[in-house]
Formats: sequence, C-alpha cells, structure tokens
Amino acid sequence: MWTITRLQRVLGDSAGVSAIEFAIGAPVLILGVLAMVDTGMSAGTRMELDRNVRSGAQAAMSLNNDPDAIRAIVLASAGEPDDLTVEVAMVCACSDEEASCTMPCESGEAPSVYFDIAAERPFTGILANRTVHSQTRVQIR
Repeated sequence: MWTITRLQRVLGDSAGVSAIEFAIGAPVLILGVLAMVDTGMSAGTRMELDRNVRSGAQAAMSLNNDPDAIRAIVLASAGEPDDLTVEVAMVCACSDEEASCTMPCESGEAPSVYFDIAAERPFTGILANRTVHSQTRVQIR
C-alpha cells in the first residue's frame, strides 16, 4: 500500500517538467540554428564564387580571348585563391552545334564563340563539408 501511494505522489508531481522539456527540445533548436548558419555560410561562399566568375565573364567581354588570362583574372578576383579551382574553355558553335573555331559555318558565317567559365571551392561547414560550384557561359561573337 505504501508503494502505491508513493508512486501516485511521484506521478502527480510536476517539479522538473520544464527541465525535461528543455532537455528534449534544446538539441533540436541548436541543430536548427547550426543548419541555418551552415547554409548561410555556404550561400556566402557561392556568392563569392559567382562574383569571381562574373569578373572572368567581364574580362572575356572586354575582348580578352586568352583563356589563361581569363583564368588568372578569376583567380586574382578571389580573396583566397589557394583552394579555388577555375576552368575556362573556349567553345565555338554553328547553329547550337559545336564547331571548329577556325572554319566558317556551312552558311558561310563565322561561328559563334563562347567562353565557359567554371569555378569550384571546397566548403568546410559546421555540419557537413561539400564543394560549391559556379559557372557561366559568355558569348563573345
């Protein structure tokens, strides 16, 4: 009899309920905040890469037809170019099909000339590590 009344008293006691609710809810809230911070930092890295790739696109539009020079401009625009990987490729096309840059199209016109500029950087986040990419295609002719 004594244990049943004691059990009823313990089950009816609400002391410490707030602490238990906090112990259950706090990890979920902390994980959510960390996920938001991680996503924000990753988005910031992506915006920086977009800016770097745009600087290469501007160089290509300024009649700079040297892929190595465009790559150097993209790297120079980066604050920390050590872990930045940049690829610049000149592509020519006739009627949306890849063609030679030195031969005219079947119609006799000069082929369209594009620069494909891509950059990627590893991102070390709080919760996960990933690679952030940015790319663009610029038509110069």
